[in-house]
Amino acid sequence: HAGIQFTIFSPGFTATPMARWTRDAGVAAEEMVQPSDLGEGLRFLLRTSPTCLVREIEFTPPAQREIIERLVAHRSRAAGAPAE
Repeated sequence: HAGIQFTIFSPGFTATPMARWTRDAGVAAEEMVQPSDLGEGLRFLLRTSPTCLVREIEFTPPAQREIIERLVAHRSRAAGAPAE
């Protein structure tokens, strides 16, 4: 045992500059996970003891499914195909 731990840190759509492209599909930053939420998650992980194994943390905005649907529809419209 080398004392190495890992956590799968899985954020959903997060309001960062990398996600600005979602604005074209009508997705507001307020609908997404906020960067401060991810920071709090990292802080939590760093504060746990070596006897606490956190294998996975998922950060998902409440509207994740709707966001994906809007983005797919937007992409379909942009490509000239009918939306699904």
